[in-house]
Amino acid sequence: MASGDYIPMGTETEYFWYQSRWSLNLIPDPQDTDPIRYAILACLAEELVHAFNWRLSLGMRRDGRHLYRERDEDPYPPYDPETVAPWTKNVPPVDAQWTVDLPADVVDAAGRLVLEEGGVNETFAKRNIVTNVGWLYTI
Repeated sequence: MASGDYIPMGTETEYFWYQSRWSLNLIPDPQDTDPIRYAILACLAEELVHAFNWRLSLGMRRDGRHLYRERDEDPYPPYDPETVAPWTKNVPPVDAQWTVDLPADVVDAAGRLVLEEGGVNETFAKRNIVTNVGWLYTI
């Protein structure tokens, strides 16, 4: 992700999706000592929950037994939503002081980490990281 090569992220998301025994709320706390990397990891864990719940809302199932609607006007099938790993709520946003030694092309005027210029994802934004996450929302 930090390299700007997002294609593998979609592949990894697909792989993780079909590991139906891997609950997102059980992703262990990496306790990363690098605060910027820790913030990125927390955001990824949280955004995976949004992406997986989006898939579930469409009728996709992690065990491959997808549910299909016969007509567009049919209701979407119910599902048990994924939940966020508890450790993520304790991960602080990226502090502008942490970015002062980073290359200028990855830090904006507000001191936010810029992984993708023009990024608008709210999960990452709450931790002062600018990026998009379309690569998590593949079907």
